[in-house]
Amino acid sequence: MPQAALLTKNFSLQPANNFVIGYSPEVLAQIYEINVQICIFNRSLGIDTNQYAVFLQTEHAGFQLMQRVNLHDVKTLLETSLPWHESKYPFIGDVSMVADMFACLFGLKTIGLRLNVLNKTMCPRFHTDQVPCRLITTYAGKGTEWLDNSDETLPRKDTIKTLLAGEVALLKGKAWEDNHDSGAVHRSPTLQPDENRVLLTLDWVE
Repeated sequence: MPQAALLTKNFSLQPANNFVIGYSPEVLAQIYEINVQICIFNRSLGIDTNQYAVFLQTEHAGFQLMQRVNLHDVKTLLETSLPWHESKYPFIGDVSMVADMFACLFGLKTIGLRLNVLNKTMCPRFHTDQVPCRLITTYAGKGTEWLDNSDETLPRKDTIKTLLAGEVALLKGKAWEDNHDSGAVHRSPTLQPDENRVLLTLDWVE
């Protein structure tokens, strides 16, 4: 596993729990801490990026882009795959930036990219992914729901936390080295028949 990057001072670690939240992208390096299962970069989307995300959400329900892609080809893939809108290129720039952060953090040249406009609940039950680590960010609509692992045994409504649109989260999975079959516990939010969400996930590619 790659060595941890320099750690940021601009984060808030919850010592009794398993997550860390910060306001700069460097907070994501805290994923290398042994007790941390979830890292969240709290950020707001730019106006143009948000505009395009809402365009996808309202006009392109069911859109799917799933591909293993070299980091240097992410922009080209998005340019050829995404529908036209005046805010398309700021959106591509944002997705590319997120992909670059993910790849650089783990020393990856190739990533598994999924960008979907979901109109149904994909994973309604709380679970842990069978991967080393997954990046999740919702560009529009309801965000992924997650639990501090101390709430995992008997989750109550008041213990369920929700990612905000634009927030970038790293979730350790069961395949993370020395994670001992543990990992971030999360689920997809429940969508009503008229609801869509724009979701980006990035995975390691061995």
